Amino acid sequence: MTIDDIQSEVWVIAFDIEAQRGYSIDFTNSDDQETILGALYNRLVKFADKQTRYAIKLDEGWDSEDSDTATNLLALLLAAPPESDPLVWLQQKEDSADFLELIRSSYSEASAYVLLLMRFDWNVEDAAEYLHIVVDTLRRRLKLSGVRARTQPSLFDRIEFIDPDFMPQQARRFRNNNYGVGFPSGMLDFLI
Repeated sequence: MTIDDIQSEVWVIAFDIEAQRGYSIDFTNSDDQETILGALYNRLVKFADKQTRYAIKLDEGWDSEDSDTATNLLALLLAAPPESDPLVWLQQKEDSADFLELIRSSYSEASAYVLLLMRFDWNVEDAAEYLHIVVDTLRRRLKLSGVRARTQPSLFDRIEFIDPDFMPQQARRFRNNNYGVGFPSGMLDFLI
């Protein structure tokens, strides 16, 4: 702060004091000089940057999750999700590309199941409903196909490829057949 800035502040303070008192300041009067100097001290020293002094410091302890202070809670609230980080996004994109390349290079039942699950956004319940099988059955088949893919590669690996648009045919429903003749309605629903 320069001398000119301080002189400007003195004039602003003098006008404020005049407005409060209702009469003008006499710069030759020692009481008025003390009043102006006291107000100048309060404005430039004592209460300088009061808002900054009492502001929340977001840069201190922002990553310590164990503290329950308002600073940490506010910093965590304002922090962007990790997915918005360009480096994390690029890494996920590269990992998914490697994953898709691994699936495409295999001509196994596991690859077909993975493509099916990707089509259903990895929702096993929806995929099981589409295939008309119980969710536990689908999970068991997924596990077994994964074990087989690891221990016994297909003869067609890297020779034939599963179409990324592959969609298995839906299982036929038994209701239209005569399997349940004579049974009460809903008795054989477990077969479906």
